[in-house]
Amino acid sequence: MISCIAPQTQEQFKQYYSLRWQELRSPWRQPKGSEQDELEAIAFHRMLVDEQGKVYAVGRLHIDNEWLGHIRYVATDNNQQGKGFGKTIMLALEQLAKTHGVHTICLNARENALMFYQNIGYTTKSIAHKLYDDIQHFSMEKKLAEIPENQCSLIKSLQQKWHNTIPLSKVMGITADFYDGNTFLTHCDIAINKNIHQTMFAGSIYTLATLTGWGWVYLQINAQNIQGDIVLADGKIKYYKPIPDGANGVIKRENTSGDALQKEQKGKTSFIVEVGIYTGDSLAAQFTGKYVVVKKQ
Repeated sequence: MISCIAPQTQEQFKQYYSLRWQELRSPWRQPKGSEQDELEAIAFHRMLVDEQGKVYAVGRLHIDNEWLGHIRYVATDNNQQGKGFGKTIMLALEQLAKTHGVHTICLNARENALMFYQNIGYTTKSIAHKLYDDIQHFSMEKKLAEIPENQCSLIKSLQQKWHNTIPLSKVMGITADFYDGNTFLTHCDIAINKNIHQTMFAGSIYTLATLTGWGWVYLQINAQNIQGDIVLADGKIKYYKPIPDGANGVIKRENTSGDALQKEQKGKTSFIVEVGIYTGDSLAAQFTGKYVVVKKQ
């Protein structure tokens, strides 16, 4: 069975980059390492593997400051061509982009891959660069389907609430990017939240985490048309690694508890929410918060 995964271990990344180099650089006698660039640490990586760990295809997604998704380094093992692995990795990267609020994907396709990308919905925009003075590339683009209007309205309502009642959220550039009922994602403009080491302030990470949790609770009670004041009653955070760029808050429903319709004593409802703060695929911090909703009479 072949699965799409994000490489995590040193061995997985070794195999991931090996296939990149083997298919995209080795035929042009480029050295190992030329298959990587400065965005690796903050990008999203996906690979197709079987039960034995054999790699069939790889690809990378990077989201820029203008909220465009850039897919690069898509490669399929030359011995596995024509089996749909390239399409599978592309669909996985596109779905990942959607869940991070991306509406447009950009890429530079080699001339011999134009038909492949056209067949999965990409349109050619212009002639791009020529790699190694030999491989002509073309700029291509695809618009992704937007989230349903009711969920989009909830997100807009939340962001307006943040910026109107919690001024720090606006100063920090915190945005609500995606919500589908099960997953909620936020983003922070790290350019104005860096310390002297050019990584994100620990205080900014904590603020992003607590507001992401607060936002989750807001979405739950508003979906049930319940009015109430949301208060953070308790919170704990663990920091795992520095964030040089691209900070995202992520909540999965399975990592939460609490029911907006369940009333506790004195008209209160509580939620336990786990928030992951990520840079690319890497977990940088983990926050657990207890939020209390005091229902308005």
